[in-house]
Amino acid sequence: ISNLDGAASAGHIDASYLLGSYYAQSELPSRETDEVTLLTYAAKNGHLGAMYNLYAVYENGGEITKEQAIHWLSLAAEAGAENSALMYAQILFSDAKEQENPKLALKSLDILQKTNFSKFKGEAFFLMAQIYGDDNLELVFDIRRSHFYIEKSASEGFPRAVFMLNSYKDILNNESK
Repeated sequence: ISNLDGAASAGHIDASYLLGSYYAQSELPSRETDEVTLLTYAAKNGHLGAMYNLYAVYENGGEITKEQAIHWLSLAAEAGAENSALMYAQILFSDAKEQENPKLALKSLDILQKTNFSKFKGEAFFLMAQIYGDDNLELVFDIRRSHFYIEKSASEGFPRAVFMLNSYKDILNNESK
């Protein structure tokens, strides 16, 4: 820790990210301000992990406002960070449902479509299926697209999508008997 502290004090971006992330996960109450300061420094210098972790600090009750946390999360999402894009899209979709605002759902879809997912591809497809399948958001509701993305999500092995498709097939098989 002392080596990271020295490097972070000297302005090393990765050290600031690592030390800020360490403090964010530790039980040391005196370090809350340090975690935000260190992660903000790294985020301001383009560290995508630090941007995501600032949102995590907010989620865990740290000393950062929701607006600041979402700002950093959105920047990381726009830069193509998969975990940030997925989280930001989920927040936008949740807000879209709560506010009955289809424009937020469209923004969520835009982020998901612009991000080149590899690690979270199944999750991203599943979220797209949820957005297209929400009939309370008439502007984006498209049951065919919803089904298409459920199938894509299942083909990526996402467990919730696989379960949904298998359940649907079971229902169809039981109805045909």
